[in-house]
Amino acid sequence: DESYRIWCGEIHPPSKFRESYAVDEVLYVEDLPAWVSTTLSVEGADAMIHLMSGVNSDSGLEAKCADYNGLKAHRADGRV
Repeated sequence: DESYRIWCGEIHPPSKFRESYAVDEVLYVEDLPAWVSTTLSVEGADAMIHLMSGVNSDSGLEAKCADYNGLKAHRADGRV
């Protein structure tokens, strides 16, 4: 949308970030639930999402577990 581009800048495709950060996979947030469902179904019934939580060693602040719309549909462990 043009107003987003004016205020926040160009919306780059995932491939730009995959190359810039040398990572295996980059997704838009709206694509995350489908990707997680597909990936976990390939892994089998024991598949689980491991979420990190705890105290940030630099700031001393509590780091909250990641969350997204659809996470509750999967087995997740936030004690990592």
